[in-house]
Amino acid sequence: MSEILRPNSTTESGGMGRSGCSNVHECIDEVTPDTNTYIYGSSSDHWQEAWVTLDNPTEVPGSGDVIMRLRYKINPVTYTAGQIYVYLMCGDTAVAYYYKSNGDDQWHDISKTLTSEEKALITDWDDLKLKIRIYRDKSPYSNACSTPRISWVELEVPDPDPPMVGLELGCVA
Repeated sequence: MSEILRPNSTTESGGMGRSGCSNVHECIDEVTPDTNTYIYGSSSDHWQEAWVTLDNPTEVPGSGDVIMRLRYKINPVTYTAGQIYVYLMCGDTAVAYYYKSNGDDQWHDISKTLTSEEKALITDWDDLKLKIRIYRDKSPYSNACSTPRISWVELEVPDPDPPMVGLELGCVA
């Protein structure tokens, strides 16, 4: 079993464009992923950055896999490179990230399983955030811009490990 942690508040929107929602976290917190609400790079030729907090787990997760999932889309424009970064943060420490440059104008679902080294960087399960960076690039040959979009992000964490019950230590004679 596992628990899903979703964005629950926006701490900084960074001028991020929003479609179908008022706040960044509302655009990317779907229980069932869809493409009706999303965030996007709204200004060309510079990075935009948003921060959202994640739900706290009900208990400290166990030793199983931690998986970051997201849905993104980047429309291709000749001579441009729209980019997205999604960082999982514990406090001010970057635990893991997903990066994508360029695209095919299709929505893609991504799953990234954290390595044991990345998971070890999570020292406070109640202080998890996402730092989302989007770069909307403008073609030097036209007014066309790539427009990266993100419609869903979540973190799957394992249930707590079961207690070790009924183990007895003793000596064998």
